[in-house]
Amino acid sequence: MSITWNTPLVASTVGAVVVGLVVNHWLRRDNLRPNEPVLLPGSLPIFGHAIEFGKDANKLYLRVRDFADDLQPVSVSLMGQRVYIILKPQDVAAIWKAKAVNFDPIVEWGMHTIFGMSSDGIERSHLDDAQGTGDMFEQAHGFMRDALAPGEPLDLITNKFIRYVTKDIEITKQAIRSATGGRVHVSLLSWLRDRIGIPSTNAVVGENVLRADPGILEALMRMDSDMPRLSSGLPHWLVKDAVDNVKRLNDTFERELDKENVLYWMKQRMDLMAARGISHRDQITASMAIWQALQTNSVPTVCWIIYQLLLHPQITADILEEVKPAFNSHGNLIDLEYLTTKTPKLAAFYWETLRYVSGVVSVRKVMETFELGGRVLYKDALIMIPTRPYHMTREIFGDDCEQFVPDRFLRDGTHQPGKLNPGIRAVRPFGGGSTLCPGRHFATNEIFFTVATILRTFDIALVDPSQTDLFPQSARASVATLPPNKDVQVYIKLKEGA
Repeated sequence: MSITWNTPLVASTVGAVVVGLVVNHWLRRDNLRPNEPVLLPGSLPIFGHAIEFGKDANKLYLRVRDFADDLQPVSVSLMGQRVYIILKPQDVAAIWKAKAVNFDPIVEWGMHTIFGMSSDGIERSHLDDAQGTGDMFEQAHGFMRDALAPGEPLDLITNKFIRYVTKDIEITKQAIRSATGGRVHVSLLSWLRDRIGIPSTNAVVGENVLRADPGILEALMRMDSDMPRLSSGLPHWLVKDAVDNVKRLNDTFERELDKENVLYWMKQRMDLMAARGISHRDQITASMAIWQALQTNSVPTVCWIIYQLLLHPQITADILEEVKPAFNSHGNLIDLEYLTTKTPKLAAFYWETLRYVSGVVSVRKVMETFELGGRVLYKDALIMIPTRPYHMTREIFGDDCEQFVPDRFLRDGTHQPGKLNPGIRAVRPFGGGSTLCPGRHFATNEIFFTVATILRTFDIALVDPSQTDLFPQSARASVATLPPNKDVQVYIKLKEGA
């Protein structure tokens, strides 16, 4: 007797069974283990919370805050990866001190998943070399800390940056003089991207990269906005445009990076990789990642500072007066230490900006199961410590924590209920613990100098004076600094005598 198969029916039946098994498997993976942080509602089979995370990571963090009982740790699932969201300040402090968690595996994962370093390059980075310098992931933070440490290392990169800014400002001044009416109409963010990105890129990796690919700074900003999707765990085919953009950055660096013209410690890093047999492409990928890390937050931070100063003209005038002693009569910087340590109004404005727009998230991997605040955090899970919910906490920063307050860190909050001043040490834009951002000192020098130079050289005005309602757009979460919800169009002309 012959059997006639209904092929479409059989295929659909088998497919349904397979899907059912997969869904059942992933549902089991969402089950909580004893005393594990409770799972945030809304987890989807297979994807977990990955789609929600990719669309708006900060909105997810705020939902965790609203869901959590007394800010207890909460679990989320990203493509089957268990992640604990930590919000309570006491728990955050404990995580930064805990020996059961580690940042190095996050760096390794990011280099492979986000930046495209090969598996062979990852494996070889764990090897030692003849000089006994050890595992490159284990010593990466210490290497960068020393390369950007206050003193001669910091002075080297800062002075190169200042020289390139000075050169760029002269070119920009000439362009404005040549413009119709001596004024240009530009996007503030795009204009500042060039004023900071061009000098910073030339100072760190030499002039070849930008000369060959002038659009690379725009591609970098796109990568920053794509970061939640790149890090969500979604398959590459679902985020192909973001992956292709990272490849474009690596391709440009591979073609144009001149090893002899980069900062000495970047060349030294490439030599350490070569000694372990790591391919040239992977050396380039690691160099691009360093460049990205040094670039990614300064542009949007300066954009926010300049925008807020446009809304506060009296404070702008006060800051201009405050920074005068740092410059000579020709407009050249003569005292960087004064600029960064003796200008309290500029400093307060800077730290309030970091508080208001920071979207940084500290990530760790649980290496050994341990207990935190009565909950058990299990081995191989990830920990995320988002900054924004903390910076929007009334009990710490006052009832006006959701507003930009220029003098928050100057005011006397002891006699004004609800108007607190916890001090700048309460702000956490650079992470914490043993992996505190090694580039924070350069960021301060870079931003203070750029802001002071721009204020002293250019008159900037909003094209639409009523555009006073910008706020950080969390749905376009970047690596750390959140972009504005609208593009800011401005008129720029030279100050008299500039």
